Amino acid sequence: MPFDGIISYFTNKYSGNVSKTKTIPITASGNLWNSPDVVADFDSTDFWVSENSPDSWIAFDFKEHMINLTSYTIRGDNTGSLCNWVIEGSNNMVKWNEIDRHESCNDLNGLYASKTYHVNTNQKYRYIRLRQIGPDINNENYLTLCCLEFFGSLSTNFDF
Repeated sequence: MPFDGIISYFTNKYSGNVSKTKTIPITASGNLWNSPDVVADFDSTDFWVSENSPDSWIAFDFKEHMINLTSYTIRGDNTGSLCNWVIEGSNNMVKWNEIDRHESCNDLNGLYASKTYHVNTNQKYRYIRLRQIGPDINNENYLTLCCLEFFGSLSTNFDF
């Protein structure tokens, strides 16, 4: 199942949305529609939309956990398909390392289209961020997501 990864694991473990339970806080550069929490509700077709601003982003804080990302799944919505983005990792939210990049990608074009992307990294990160690096399919800078799930290994880091 494309949405049976780390977010789903913590959703089931703590009986609720990971951001609302503060298990994995989700933040964003700005909100036009909904809270970014909705991207962790995999049974919903609701979606989050950022402000119409270049370099819009959504970030996940795994707190005392470190994630070695091996893949991620995105589900778009039905309005503005994401086609230019990077996945980045950080341990301090200041310095970000690029993990994956897609430019002029049409994989998510269509009603609630979803796709899993595989990555190769041997780094562990506390924070994972998706940042839009160019306009969506409508040539706008709205970052629009229905769901975002991560896969990989988790470890506990008590240094934070």
